[in-house]
Amino acid sequence: MSNQEYLHAALNAAKNSGRVHTVKDFAALMGVDRANMSSALNGSEKHLTEKLIHRVEREMKRNGIVVLSSDMMSSSAGDGVMQNVTGSHNSVGIPPKNFDNEKDWFALVAEKDKQIDRLLTIIENMNK
Repeated sequence: MSNQEYLHAALNAAKNSGRVHTVKDFAALMGVDRANMSSALNGSEKHLTEKLIHRVEREMKRNGIVVLSSDMMSSSAGDGVMQNVTGSHNSVGIPPKNFDNEKDWFALVAEKDKQIDRLLTIIENMNK
């Protein structure tokens, strides 16, 4: 799993935990500027640093949010871990084993995340 894929998996795990709803929320939880986090998620080498990845790993652990790699999901041990942690087989943004193309899966998840963000914005605006 690349650093960018890890960062997306961490964002999805944080969203699925209910702790964050947007990239802005995720950046705040990680103690990082929103624009820098967004750049890192988009693959900017300037912002997607080992220091950021270590910070995200530390903050995810501190907040009790588990990020599993696609390698763990493809093993039988990963199934048990995933069930024990989340109660389902696909709630941290990792492709199910029967999904053919991981790149397409992450694109689908990213599109769904955008839709959720738009819906949350609409709901927030309705409540103002």
